[in-house]
Amino acid sequence: MATIDVKCRFCNQAEQVRKYGTNPRGAQRYRCFDCNRTFLLDYAYEACKPGVKEKIVDMAMNSSGVRKTIGFSKSEEMHDKVIGTFIEREFYH
Repeated sequence: MATIDVKCRFCNQAEQVRKYGTNPRGAQRYRCFDCNRTFLLDYAYEACKPGVKEKIVDMAMNSSGVRKTIGFSKSEEMHDKVIGTFIEREFYH
């Protein structure tokens, strides 16, 4: 049986990560007992993957333009509303 070393995507700890059930699609969910957050190793929805939100907000803050930012979202197979939500939360809240 193969083993996988799982690190928390939020705090990078490996010792306190345990299996924590499955999501509705059947993918294994993990929980970090150090930061008390849950995560998956492979996300079906592109906007949930690590680094995507930061990339979108970075593009918006560096004046990349809406079309270029939406072009990035199309390459990542995200809906345009996701980008608007990320930018709105970053700038207006």
